[in-house]
Formats: sequence, C-alpha cells, structure tokens
Amino acid sequence: MKHLLAIFALALAGPMASAATATYSVTIENNWSQAAHLALPSNAHFSPVVAVAHDSGYTLLPIGGKASAGIELLAETGRTEQILEEISQSEAAVSQSVETENQFVLRQPVQQFEITLSEGHPYLSFVSMIAPSPDWVVGVSNLKLYTADAAFSESTQRLPLYAINAGTEEGDVGGNFGLRNPATEPREAIGQLTGRGFEEPFAYLTIQRVR
Repeated sequence: MKHLLAIFALALAGPMASAATATYSVTIENNWSQAAHLALPSNAHFSPVVAVAHDSGYTLLPIGGKASAGIELLAETGRTEQILEEISQSEAAVSQSVETENQFVLRQPVQQFEITLSEGHPYLSFVSMIAPSPDWVVGVSNLKLYTADAAFSESTQRLPLYAINAGTEEGDVGGNFGLRNPATEPREAIGQLTGRGFEEPFAYLTIQRVR
C-alpha cells in the first residue's frame, strides 16, 4: 500500500528495554527546483529513506569515509535491500530502523516518519538517494538528540539537506541527473557536493519531539 512506512524494530538488550525513550517526528520537505539545481527531471524523487536510531559505535553514512556496498547500491539505484541487511547485522548498535517509500518531487512536497531514540541509542542517521543522479544522496549522520546533562532535545530543529556525493560513480556535475556514469576508481570519500547547481539544499529536514 502506497505511502505507508515499513518500520523494523530491532530487539534491545535486556537492560535497555526499560531505559528512557523519546519519539521524534521527522519531516523531509522538498526543495529541488530547476532554477536552483539546473534541472528537474519529470521523475525527480527521493528514494526510500532509510533511518536508524543508534549508539556511538555505529555509522550509517560515514562522511569523510568510504561507502559500504549498501550505501553504494542505494546512492546509485535507490535500492535498499543491501543497506537493510547491513543494518540487521548491527543489532546491538541499532535500536530501530525505518524505511519509507519514494517521495516524488512534483506531487509529494513532504514526507514524514517517526523514530524512537533512547539514552543508549541517542543518535539519528538517515540516507536517501537524489533520484535520478550518478550517486548523490541527502541525509544526516550521527545527529545526537540525547545528552546526559540536557536529556532529550525538546526543541524543533530545521536543517538544510545539501547534495552528498557517495564517491562511487563519476558524473558529479551540477544538472547531471543521469544514471549511466562510469564507476569511480578508486572510490572517493563521501562528502558534500559544491559548485553550480549544488549551492541550495535539495530538501529541508524538520525534527520535532512528539512523545
């Protein structure tokens, strides 16, 4: 059924089951336009969002590092099966994962999901492909929403989501929303794209505690 979230709750270790938790509403608001980003394909969309609540020992989107096989597949094709498999292999580090459906720019300006964090798993990370594109994504990495001195964040945060290069495919030129590009050999580090066509965020992220 369209527009439903597929939520995968991973089992917590016994002591964590009673830990304090907070649930956040996450909203992704489209900002992709031809004027700002040089082109807007008729099928422009963001792939399924894969989001995780996790501890400090886990990284979904390693900014400055190299893409995993799961990040590469998602960044180049929008497919999520490999990254979900990688997440499932990190059950101790990840307390919850969320997968949404595609968000089509021309008919779905916003998409929302909820995710629950705990004291032991206080970080939010997510990634979604800018589709079509060579290997570009939007996302956040290791956003901490709980600290011992301030507890869970109650403030609403609105953050820009700029294009991020996964470093696995060539063609990183503003306005190139084609999928057929040669592989980058050797792989480059994951990092924000800059220059013409990348100055403006492709989306905005709003995070608000709901319970």
